[in-house]
Amino acid sequence: MTKTLFHNFSLFDGRNPENEANAWFVVEDGKLVDRGTGNTPNADEEVNLNGRFVMPGLFNVHSHLTSHPDKFDGGFDTSEAESAFYSRRMMRST
Repeated sequence: MTKTLFHNFSLFDGRNPENEANAWFVVEDGKLVDRGTGNTPNADEEVNLNGRFVMPGLFNVHSHLTSHPDKFDGGFDTSEAESAFYSRRMMRST
């Protein structure tokens, strides 16, 4: 059972109108087990999010899965096989 601490970020949880600065959360075996602000608990691993914003439960609901991720061209210059390949790759990454 590995505990991973994510820290040093601003949290928007949708419950409060303001972001929580200097926030942290702990994940153990793929589940969120604790959260807070300020002093952090001990953990097996740490991930410093370097002041980024975290919005748990929000995810990208608008993706063009057949678009080439480096070209942003809509995938119109690719074959069906290439589009299928990129779609599968993009679904795994989102």
